[in-house]
Amino acid sequence: MIRVHLLVLFLFCAALLAVPSPCSAQTQISLVSHPIARDIPVDIKGINQGGRTPIENVVSDEFEQKFRPLGAGTNRFPAGTQANNYDWKSELNDNTRLNLKHALAFAVEFDHKINYVLNYGTTTPAEAAELVHILNNPASQWQALREFYFDVSDPVGVDVWEIGNELAGAWEWHVSWMAGGHGQELKFRSDQPVVPMPRSLTDSLHYFGGDFWREGWVDKMSDGMTVINSVLGELHRVTPAQQAEGQVFVKVEFGPIIQDSVRVWAVDAPIDFSALADVCAVSENTCQQLLYDNITQNQYRLTPADYTISGDSGVVLSSAFTLDTNNVVLVEYKTHHAGAFDMRDAMKAADPSIKVGYCIDFRTTQLGRVAFDQRLAESPPDFLIEHPYNGDIQEHLVHGYISEIMHKVDEKISNEFIPKEQNLDSICESLGLPQIGLALTEWNIRLCGDGACDPAYNGILGGLYTANFFSQFYQVEADQALDLVALNHFAGIATGNNLIHMFHYNGLNPEGDRVEVTPQAEAFRMVNDVLGDQMFQSSALEFEDLAMQTLAKPVLDSLGGYTFDPTDSSLVVTLYDVPALKIFASEEYDADNIANDTLKVLVLNNDDQFAHDVVFNWPCDKMGGVGALEVLSGTLVDAAYTVSTVAVVNVSDQYSFTAPPLSVVTLKIPYTAPQAVCICAADYDVDGVVGVSDLLLILGELGCQGACQTDLDSNHNVVVSDILLFLAMYGSLCL
Repeated sequence: MIRVHLLVLFLFCAALLAVPSPCSAQTQISLVSHPIARDIPVDIKGINQGGRTPIENVVSDEFEQKFRPLGAGTNRFPAGTQANNYDWKSELNDNTRLNLKHALAFAVEFDHKINYVLNYGTTTPAEAAELVHILNNPASQWQALREFYFDVSDPVGVDVWEIGNELAGAWEWHVSWMAGGHGQELKFRSDQPVVPMPRSLTDSLHYFGGDFWREGWVDKMSDGMTVINSVLGELHRVTPAQQAEGQVFVKVEFGPIIQDSVRVWAVDAPIDFSALADVCAVSENTCQQLLYDNITQNQYRLTPADYTISGDSGVVLSSAFTLDTNNVVLVEYKTHHAGAFDMRDAMKAADPSIKVGYCIDFRTTQLGRVAFDQRLAESPPDFLIEHPYNGDIQEHLVHGYISEIMHKVDEKISNEFIPKEQNLDSICESLGLPQIGLALTEWNIRLCGDGACDPAYNGILGGLYTANFFSQFYQVEADQALDLVALNHFAGIATGNNLIHMFHYNGLNPEGDRVEVTPQAEAFRMVNDVLGDQMFQSSALEFEDLAMQTLAKPVLDSLGGYTFDPTDSSLVVTLYDVPALKIFASEEYDADNIANDTLKVLVLNNDDQFAHDVVFNWPCDKMGGVGALEVLSGTLVDAAYTVSTVAVVNVSDQYSFTAPPLSVVTLKIPYTAPQAVCICAADYDVDGVVGVSDLLLILGELGCQGACQTDLDSNHNVVVSDILLFLAMYGSLCL
């Protein structure tokens, strides 16, 4: 019998693998008696979906059929950097995009919540509070506005709000009144000195607000910045309509303008942009300097008599100028912003129940300043937002350290996020603050732009990494090791092939599918299929001969970089062992009929070399039917991947299966009927005998519904039948 069993296992292993690979020693999994389960909050099952997504990408039968199985809990809207100057009211006029009205309908259609990223770049505290009222307040005046803007009567209930996105990033100048970054400088004409903008100054302005001159220019950065929008003032090219009207209005993006604090240049000679383009191709900084020098010549500077400040929104040039479409106007101005503290206070006054998060970590430069600590105590956040991007991933891939990539998630959890949470807890305790949680977003396997990097990232690497990300953070949430307020990882759908997309919309086949499902989407679906509602705490699982793998941890070399060549004498590579398998479990309950309950197991094989045999030992108080095994696997050669499903029959109360190298595996086992209880299941005080003290404990829970430890017949209720089962075991010794 044993030989037959091993032969079946060997054949099953060989059938699952795309290429021959030896199966490892067997790992056995068992559940403890009456495992503790915890609900998974919908706010940590999030996606990002941009507010400027073409509406046809998300409103189609094809997308709905592919998106719905993901089990997403929230939509972070209107996404990342673009949220910092997203005017939700004006965007309602564009029915071709996923505006806020469409996003609310999208949330209803797919039964998820909105996690809103507030426009910090141009929104005032009063405007922020108004949006909170409109979305959440049941009063008639706000109901009327909800119906006017969104055709929605009942409160939407947006609970989680982020004040801005990555505002400490040096690339946010084009979407917000103020950006940050380390060592950034404001630059002016060639003959003028630069002005340093230290992180301490920008962080303070972000929190407290204040006046700031939008003048000069900054080095072009990534994420939407260009040579043109790196000029901090409002750079405007005269339109044909303005030329015909004889009047030029230049709207200021980051007002309000402080009166009498404006400088205007109007260039009445054409700028040779083609020549500038040639310079930009060689040096963008030189190109930016030439552009700014050309525009800000003394002869182009206007006097206050030459223009009119239009309220606080822009300037109007007088008709004395006969400008044409070759001409450029530059408006530099001082503006005022309220700051994150005032924004948070206004929003909390509108709805005290909401959770508001700051996107700048105050521990970097502000904590310990008396004025800051005092204001923080008055206006604490409910959470801080982290963007934990990965580094050195390409070096891992090039040198064959594939499993090390997969273990980035658990390393960051244990070495970074849990210590950060503990540090926040100690800070809150010392300042007398309520606890501050964490929100994580935009953390894909690698930043790869349009995905034009190694094709392996678009295949099983991206899928398995996604499964590691969500399942491991779900587990620390279930174990209460982290206070996770929100978890948003990938975008729902977008054009292109960026690794952060769950779905690509590229028109692959004009006559057929236009929505391409990525391995990331398949992995997210499989994780939520097992763990999306609730999961057992990690203490519920017991392992025997848990397969280990040896990984390499390179140490910084003498140049301060990572090298993965073990023959490099300047590098010390430390070897360490970690479990090859990450294993999680849950149970799907049917309160009316235990026969409809299902036990679910998720196994991630992070080993890039070996398949691993797994045996799941069926609990002694259950009876299981035929299990369904689903496997997501692929190779490191390209982006190709496969999803397969097979049936698994239990043998001697065991379910055996194989996890291929680099794979996501789920096993779902339906219950068929309750089984005789385990002999020691009633020994609640663990004294080795079923006695009076145990009887008192079960009587104390009589009438309990749900996950009760004294639910001996596993029908989700502690009733008379459990007492009778207990009495049948009374006096039994637990050996």
